[in-house]
Amino acid sequence: YYKIILKRYSYNFKEIDISEFVLLELAQSFLRIPRLIMYKNAIQIVFTNNRVSNFIYYLHEYCYGRYFTYMLKQFFSDVTTIGFQHGPAARRKLLYYLASEEPDQGEKDYFQHLPMPDKVMAEDSYSARVYAEAGYSNVRVMNEIYRLDYLKDVDRRSVQPDTILVAFGLHDGQGILDLLRKEFIENKDKKYILKLHPRSGRNNSIINQVERLDAPNVEIGTEHVSDYLTFVSEVVVSYSSVGLEAHQLGIPTRLLKLPNIINESPLLDIQEVDLNEYKKNDNLEHAPSMIKNS
Repeated sequence: YYKIILKRYSYNFKEIDISEFVLLELAQSFLRIPRLIMYKNAIQIVFTNNRVSNFIYYLHEYCYGRYFTYMLKQFFSDVTTIGFQHGPAARRKLLYYLASEEPDQGEKDYFQHLPMPDKVMAEDSYSARVYAEAGYSNVRVMNEIYRLDYLKDVDRRSVQPDTILVAFGLHDGQGILDLLRKEFIENKDKKYILKLHPRSGRNNSIINQVERLDAPNVEIGTEHVSDYLTFVSEVVVSYSSVGLEAHQLGIPTRLLKLPNIINESPLLDIQEVDLNEYKKNDNLEHAPSMIKNS
């Protein structure tokens, strides 16, 4: 019923008709509803049969994360819900943003309003501001970012000139390859190491295309990204979190802007934010790098 009503409207943003985009999102959103409801009994059984005081979860901004928040607030309100940031935040990650009247402000009317986690743990003060701006409350900054612990052990005393790490994200592999294909061929004096995202479904296709390039200066990286960060002279990304981590290490970082795609990397905002906001460990005292755009 609501889907039929919503489809009757036209949607405009700054005089741009975005109705087709909204209708596509509506179709996808309504398909998610029955899939989420299927988890209801399983969630209730787990939390009924186990004494749980804290539930810590990431991707709380996504539909299934919000569903966990709803289930616990509705049926297990004594459980403290703690959502934590899962990667670099940026203002262009629109999925974070809530409508002004969307968050629950204590009414506990979860039919009209979205329940909020009891705590939202952000990695740095900039990310905390993004969450607060997006409508989340009870936002706190983590004392330590465990996913970045590996940066403490990156030793950059043996940097190899003209050695470039290209870090692929989950969905940008084909776009990056298309954009850099000509550069690979024209710069045979430079070595390019392509580090594919481990969960991307396009990896086999990317590998086959690289093999057909027959470019001896291009290779597929098979080691952990930390190994390459010890010696590469430049890192190239579109939105991969490796770009921000390389920047923290003082590695020159080039940011690719793929056509017709909104770039969600916080590197676009880096000039507006002091680098120290991203540093949560005193051992990471590296000089800021220069970020180049492509």
